[in-house]
Amino acid sequence: MTSVVRQPGVAPTVVNRAQYRDWMAPAVLSCLCCFWPTGLCAIIAASNANQAAEAGDVIEAERQSRSARTHVIVSVILGIIGIILIIVFQVFLQPSNDMNRIH
Repeated sequence: MTSVVRQPGVAPTVVNRAQYRDWMAPAVLSCLCCFWPTGLCAIIAASNANQAAEAGDVIEAERQSRSARTHVIVSVILGIIGIILIIVFQVFLQPSNDMNRIH
């Protein structure tokens, strides 16, 4: 026969803290490689998220993390659009040197 003995005491409490993603590295890369104005906003938001997480403010950390993610995505999209526009301008809109020569 098996007997179960229960001792009085406080039951352990498990706290599930929401995880936020650290967007500092993508923010710095998007600032340096893509579109720097929104990349700078992403760096600021990622820094605010890290500070809020260190202070224990999970809600603010998640909010700032989402903001950093949005700024990183916008920066990458604008950077890609800028690169495409530069390529189109260089290939199609700039007059070539061969056509400007007088024979």
